[in-house]
Order: sequence, then structure tokens, then C-alpha cells
Amino acid sequence: MAWGMLTVALVAQQPATQQTQPAAPQAASPAAVVPVPGTVTCPAPPPPAKPPERSFNATMGMMLVPVLSTKVADFDKFLDYVRDALAKTTDQTVLRQAKGWKFFRLADLGPNLDVIYAFVLDPAVPCVDYALGPILNAAIPDEAKVLEVMNLYRNSVRNGGTLMNFVPVTPGK
Repeated sequence: MAWGMLTVALVAQQPATQQTQPAAPQAASPAAVVPVPGTVTCPAPPPPAKPPERSFNATMGMMLVPVLSTKVADFDKFLDYVRDALAKTTDQTVLRQAKGWKFFRLADLGPNLDVIYAFVLDPAVPCVDYALGPILNAAIPDEAKVLEVMNLYRNSVRNGGTLMNFVPVTPGK
């Protein structure tokens, strides 16, 4: 972004009589092109499919979810539905996801006095969707009930959570 602002500033400083050539598109940064060792690059799904809403690109991941301190009971009720959906699924991908899915509540309060929940995925299944809505939709046939359960989530969390990918660190490297 700083380079783009610098280009705009330089173009703005050129005399009005001089014609400027459009700037060549900037190449992606090396970090965007080369994956971090221990991660995978998820392939784009063929159209009309869309990429997963929430996926991991490493074999271990975590999602931190800040829950409003006044809505902990609602979030716990929501988690009961998620656990039930994971336990009852017959979907092979969700079964693989469920094997490594653990739920924790941090002992310390987070920012804004939120209660922080951690979903630890060890192992995580790279490149598959960990969005909770589709998992619940598959387990709960009543659309109105799914909406009620998802509202427990929406009304109890401060934001959608933070997704993190973890790769092992080799000592001395």
C-alpha cells in the first residue's frame, strides 16, 4: 500500500503538461506467492462453487471467539448444538474435522471483559470449510431451529472469531 501511495504522490508532483503512463500492475509480494513451510495452498473450487468461508491451510489450527460476558449461557447452549452435530454427522469430511476438534474456555478474561473460547483443531483438515452454519444445517432438519441456534451465536459473540494456522517450529531453525 505504501508503494501505491508513493506512486500516486509522484504522479501528482509531475507537471500537468507531461503525459504519464499508467503504472504497471505490482507483482504480488513474495510472502503472498510462497506458502509458509508446513502449510498448503488450497485450490480454488471449480465454478459455481465458492471457496470455504473458514478454512485452515495447516494441519493444526485454532479459532478464538470473544463472547460477551452477559451471553456466555447462550454461547454454551450454541456449543451444545455444535457438539451434537459433530457427534451425529455421517458426512465423512465433518467426521474427519470432528476427530481433532476440541473446545476450550480461557481461564482469563479477554479485551472488553469478554470470555474467550478457543476451538483447537489438532489435527485440522486443510482446505475444508469449518463454518458452523453448514455443519448445523446438515444436522438440524428444521430451518427455523437452525436460525434460532445461529442467533444464539450471532447475539453472543463480539465478532466472528479469529482463525489461526499453526506450523511446527524446528529448534535451531
